[in-house]
Amino acid sequence: MGVIETARCFLPAMIARDSGVFVAMSSGWGRSTSAGLGPYCASKFAVEGLVGVLNDDLPPQVCAIALDPGNRVNTNMLNPACLTNIMIASRQMHGQNMP
Repeated sequence: MGVIETARCFLPAMIARDSGVFVAMSSGWGRSTSAGLGPYCASKFAVEGLVGVLNDDLPPQVCAIALDPGNRVNTNMLNPACLTNIMIASRQMHGQNMP
């Protein structure tokens, strides 16, 4: 959702001034899959798809790029406790209570 919200925030101004480059962080896992990385791969496939659609829809002077940094970064992103905290924070931001 962060990429979509960022696009909603910045693309209107880029379109209005008829220039700009929207950069979304992707990953090699957005073009392949691996056991145990389903949620991550799915999110990066989504980034790749969104950038493709944006380039179809945007005027020629505004473009979107999916940037793959090309190296691995160790995070706790797939740690179950971390995922639960992310879900709780996201629901709180949108006014929903976690059971």
